[in-house]
Amino acid sequence: MSSSNYVAFTTPINPPGVSPRLSVEQVWLGLQRKFLAGQDFFPDLVSDTQILSKSTTKHGLPLTVIEATFKGDHAKMKETCIEYAPMKVELLQANGNKVENVISRDATGALYLTFAFEWLHHELTSDEMRKDEQLAQLAVELTLEVMRKMARDGRLP
Repeated sequence: MSSSNYVAFTTPINPPGVSPRLSVEQVWLGLQRKFLAGQDFFPDLVSDTQILSKSTTKHGLPLTVIEATFKGDHAKMKETCIEYAPMKVELLQANGNKVENVISRDATGALYLTFAFEWLHHELTSDEMRKDEQLAQLAVELTLEVMRKMARDGRLP
């Protein structure tokens, strides 16, 4: 049994046949919007996102503290979001979990999006670890799907 699970999933941002194609700038704006308005990306899970504060790190990086409210039990989750423009957003949750959303390129210039998770668990089973891997894949794919919809309707210029 493990007390944590480290999972990452990477997918091409613009695979063949997908439209519209997203630029680095659009994906970066989308990642910012994802932590500022989680309900736009995960409407079945998140009912509201509040910005608690905005500041900078000691290195001058934008730092935003948000609180997301979940549907159903109305549980709240606080996250500290650090922007490493235009490459990465780091999300540090109050419970110790950490998520990184990373935009990268391969040798041909093709764009990729990776979500890396450090989930803290107690008594984690192998079945639960596989579910975390599936959740990571779903999160990346759903995020890109929402970004494409936003690009089509003009919310992501």
